[in-house]
Amino acid sequence: MYDGTLRSIPCDVESFLLTEMNQAQASKVVAWHNTLFNEVVWFYPSSTDEVDAYISYNYVEEHWSTGTLGRTAVTSRGIFLQPIMFDASGNPYEHEVGNTYADVGQAAKVPYVESGPIELGNGDRVLSCTSLIPDVTSLGDITTTFYTRLYPTDSDTTHGPFTMTAPTSVRFTGRTCRMRCTSSSSAAWNVGVPRLELQPGGRR
Repeated sequence: MYDGTLRSIPCDVESFLLTEMNQAQASKVVAWHNTLFNEVVWFYPSSTDEVDAYISYNYVEEHWSTGTLGRTAVTSRGIFLQPIMFDASGNPYEHEVGNTYADVGQAAKVPYVESGPIELGNGDRVLSCTSLIPDVTSLGDITTTFYTRLYPTDSDTTHGPFTMTAPTSVRFTGRTCRMRCTSSSSAAWNVGVPRLELQPGGRR
């Protein structure tokens, strides 16, 4: 990044990318500047020979994200109102125009957003969550699922899905949790900064 001086951008997903990416097919990586959302996106091949995943960096909010999507070429906004992307078979897709989509030969995918692991408190004690105060654009259309762990090496324990209300009654215990929000509504939606009501808990 250049902001008066040239500096490296810390990458929260670097180890994930080095583990997941098929290095033998690295020449197929495609980069794209998504001006609609202030992102730079890199499409790359993971465990296959074709591009099927991506990482992105939001240079305004300074955060990284990952996902699965196979795109091998991109025409950004300009001549076209929305970006046009192509898959490995040459099929074109208009992007940033809807909330659900289906690639040729695939079932429709329901969009979701998921956090990374979040420490409950300082992560040094078991806490119980009893309530979620959501920060979303459309309460009734969004469901939330939590995945908790007591220890980093544990498997995830799933809680939910819970339909968003204000507040939302939830019940789970752990030291860390991940949060996934999903909606199949045709209306646009987003997630802001939710809040959890926590109290010290036992391991029952």
